[in-house]
Amino acid sequence: MTKILLRIYSSLMLIAYKHPQFRRLGRWVLSKNEWLKNILHEDAEEKYAKLEAPQDYQQIFVDVTHLYNTGLKTGIQRVVLSLYEELKDLAKADYRISSVVLSSDEGLWHFRYCDLDKGHLENDVVVPIRGDIFLGLDLNAQVIAPIKAGLFRVWKRKGVKIVFTAHDILPITNPEWFPPFVPKAHEEWLKTIIEAGDHILSVSETTQKSVIKWAHNNQVDVHDKKFSWFHHGADFDRNKVFDAECDVDQGTLAKIKEKITFLHVSTIEPRKGHWATLNAFEKIWLSNDNVALVFVGARGWMCEKVVSRIDNHPYLNEKLFWLSGISDNYLSKVYENADCLLHPSEGEGFGLSLIEGANKGLSLIVRDIPIFREVAGDKAVYFQSDQHLPVVLEDWLANACLKSKNTRGQSVIPTNSWRESAQIVWQKLVEN
Repeated sequence: MTKILLRIYSSLMLIAYKHPQFRRLGRWVLSKNEWLKNILHEDAEEKYAKLEAPQDYQQIFVDVTHLYNTGLKTGIQRVVLSLYEELKDLAKADYRISSVVLSSDEGLWHFRYCDLDKGHLENDVVVPIRGDIFLGLDLNAQVIAPIKAGLFRVWKRKGVKIVFTAHDILPITNPEWFPPFVPKAHEEWLKTIIEAGDHILSVSETTQKSVIKWAHNNQVDVHDKKFSWFHHGADFDRNKVFDAECDVDQGTLAKIKEKITFLHVSTIEPRKGHWATLNAFEKIWLSNDNVALVFVGARGWMCEKVVSRIDNHPYLNEKLFWLSGISDNYLSKVYENADCLLHPSEGEGFGLSLIEGANKGLSLIVRDIPIFREVAGDKAVYFQSDQHLPVVLEDWLANACLKSKNTRGQSVIPTNSWRESAQIVWQKLVEN
């Protein structure tokens, strides 16, 4: 009977983590049935400890669970895939880099090896040896369950270093930007990875400070934890990792090229500033017919009004463009034909498009928030509020546009390649 219950529960858990609408139901079931929690964790650590490693070589296990399960190649998943590919080359002489995916079998959570190129999940269960390293590079909320079941306690007793990546904690600091279930889940995830990990690796100094501040304010013990940070890379052309084919719409590119084009790259969600950006450009279009605005990014959450406004805009596909789900090849071409990178987001863990735009030589107009100051320094034009944005845009059009045209192709701020970013991550992983 117990095995049947565990099989049912395991299947439901996987569904819940892929489909957020089922998470509340799962939490409610567990809250009303303490005996089920006991069954789930019963003898788990003992079972983990009995597993034997079939290999004797050192490995760095890179968690790619969310990337594998969703197939997304935007935002965090682009970071995961880029760093994973570069780490594989850097680590050949010392470690084998293995991509791993979290799975559950009869209630026992574990990682399995996966082949990202083929999209294939292997049957072999990951069993580490002393000196191995686990890198929780993906944002994987499922990891809470195996942590509570004792998986990483066993790994740490075996001599494995546990490292988790913090991309941001915005759902905690600004819950109004996210669906109702996200802030609490993110807070539970952050508390759990700090407690379970040896090292928290943030994607910026700004994010690291926010993580440490939150831990102190919430009495999370960090006395034996290591905190460090790195910055993302920005090169598109290193290996063409993301796309086998080029799907560029030449007609759209031609329209973009013939105008002064502002580019805004991000998922459409409340904090990203799409509504304010549209307001600003509608003012500009009243007197300037030679300006285009390009949104690149997928539809996110809590964005019905702005999506409807874009879809029904009278200038859509003439002065206003929305490119969703495009390849990195296409995105690279859009960067090359734009004039200015606009980043009006109210909060970021890093802001990948900012350095991608800088790497392509675009001018930068960004909201004045700490992370953008960290990344761009004095090389960007900053605006303080939605009301200030149209003024800044008009000033740039009047005074900086010609200069921008003459310096295209030169990176406006120092940026890492993904290889350089991976080298920094590598050093932080292997250092004592």
